[in-house]
Amino acid sequence: MLHTYAESTPYQERVLINLLESCAEKRGSSPFFLDLIEGKEEISYQTMKQNVDLLASHLLRIGIRKGSHVGVLMPTCRDNLYLWFALAKIGAIEIPINTIYKGDTLLYLINDSDAEFLFLNEEFYDEFQKIANGITKIQTVIFHGNEQFTVNNLWKTYNWDELLVYQPNLLIELNKEINTNPVNHYDSACIIYTSGTTGPSKGVLISNHHLYFMGLFQADIMRYTSEDISLNFLPFYHVAARFITLGCIISGAKMVLKNHFSASQFWNDIREHEVTLFPAVGGIMTMLYNQPPSENDADNPVRAVYAIPAPKEKYIEIQQRFGLKLVEAYGSTEWNAVTATEMDEDCPGSCGKPLDEFVDILIVDEYDHPFEPGQAGELLVRPKLPHIVMKGYYNKPDKTVEAWQNLWFHTGDRFYQDEGGNLYFLDRIKDAIRKKGENISSFEMESMLNNHQDITESAVIAVPSPIGEDDIKACIVLKNGSNLSCEDIVEYCFQSLGHIMVPRYIEIYDKLPRTPTGKILKTSLREHNVKGSLLRSWDCEKDGKIRVTSKGIVQLH
Repeated sequence: MLHTYAESTPYQERVLINLLESCAEKRGSSPFFLDLIEGKEEISYQTMKQNVDLLASHLLRIGIRKGSHVGVLMPTCRDNLYLWFALAKIGAIEIPINTIYKGDTLLYLINDSDAEFLFLNEEFYDEFQKIANGITKIQTVIFHGNEQFTVNNLWKTYNWDELLVYQPNLLIELNKEINTNPVNHYDSACIIYTSGTTGPSKGVLISNHHLYFMGLFQADIMRYTSEDISLNFLPFYHVAARFITLGCIISGAKMVLKNHFSASQFWNDIREHEVTLFPAVGGIMTMLYNQPPSENDADNPVRAVYAIPAPKEKYIEIQQRFGLKLVEAYGSTEWNAVTATEMDEDCPGSCGKPLDEFVDILIVDEYDHPFEPGQAGELLVRPKLPHIVMKGYYNKPDKTVEAWQNLWFHTGDRFYQDEGGNLYFLDRIKDAIRKKGENISSFEMESMLNNHQDITESAVIAVPSPIGEDDIKACIVLKNGSNLSCEDIVEYCFQSLGHIMVPRYIEIYDKLPRTPTGKILKTSLREHNVKGSLLRSWDCEKDGKIRVTSKGIVQLH
């Protein structure tokens, strides 16, 4: 069905701006999104198009053209949404910048992306000033916000309000430019940086067609209809915020736009605005589950949640408690969706079957030799259609070639596939643990640890063993007021996981280090580079005088 829909849509209608304008023509005054950030205002498709056209005409005036690299350091807001599509109308390449970045990390991204223009919100002005002298390519800075700023004479500067003045002659020039230099489906639309867990972030070069398919996959996996209302509280530098937005445009569903997630306020917003769909990335579903139960938990309009990941141990309980369906998928910024679970099936722990109308997959050993079902190895992927995956890592041809070996993209993720075709994520290859000849999934260990009533979150890493291979270290954050001891954790792991997966080392933290996109930064834990967060550390054998064997927990003398 999805393949048929995609084939029936002309390529030029898969260009972002053409998609929006086609929907504006059909839907007119119908609501596109409800803005909860600046009051509670509904923005129609018609209003969206008018604002995009106005802004695009001024972007041309200040020198932005097709192919220009434009950095965007702005919070989630309607102006950010307008800017995304205004840049798409011209064919400029947007570089959405993670708003958590500071210092050298921020400087690296701005310079690595070859940004020539920068939209800078007032909230981030001070951080920008600290790195200003190291910036290499920027020519023009546009300030967004109420404050009036000044910078040195290195750049031309404009204020956002200047770009909102209606000038008919500029709109005429815009139409001329679009007719002269039309945007094609294969043209680059943006560079989105992945958070670097093992090295510097890489810029993923994404085409219009790639983004279109992000929205198409989201709409299909979650079965969006024009009756749906989808909550979007994710930042626009995160690819998930974009495929939710595009899924709404493609299907006609209404979007509710927020700029943050609040577990305590969440269900009030859901009920007030009749939300039927929402994303739960990272630990959001667990945070909602950990809220005190209420007798009206299931009294809500939500029908499905895009849960990445869906907590395996609590999967059925969450569905029953909140009266909704958990849908899980696997994908990446580079790749779009690769797998998804079915709306009418329950398969806890699985991220679904391959979207085999669009991708081929293999699970292989370290030499790229294919495994049989049930064997664990690296997941390889390749597309069946053009322009539905990244064009490459920007400015990093070596990393692009490294990822594409033997005509397959190497995900770096360890999976196995069951006889029914369902795929199960086990670990990042670089996070794998090898103990006494056994491969151990840190992901599975973390899932079990996080299921303990006194544990908020955990990260499991390998530590070199004095007898060869690895020992296991569990880095844990306890719930406030918990008296859980390290001995208790060892006993819990022994009973729940078996002796081979009991950690020798346990570290208790007040919080775990994270990348700007919220992923736990295991490299910092491995390198002991976590300042001010470690509360205590414990070695089973040296501190606890115990050793775990297949027969039980043995006291050492």
